[in-house]
Amino acid sequence: MADKKSAAAPPIDDLVREAIRIKAQIQTLTKELNNPELQLGVSVRLSVQKRELEAYLCGILYALGEGDPLP
Repeated sequence: MADKKSAAAPPIDDLVREAIRIKAQIQTLTKELNNPELQLGVSVRLSVQKRELEAYLCGILYALGEGDPLP
């Protein structure tokens, strides 16, 4: 029974590594979005991707007990 519980929840170290990876991706997207020569279509796509990653990060941080769930 204990094996099923440990298999269901990802280890905290994995969540921390994932949070760090997602934060780096958000920073990269932010830098790309600050480019004044960025085409509108690319800007919209990157903005959507950034918002999705931010929501995903909120979920990870909530699972770690470091944040609030999305409103």
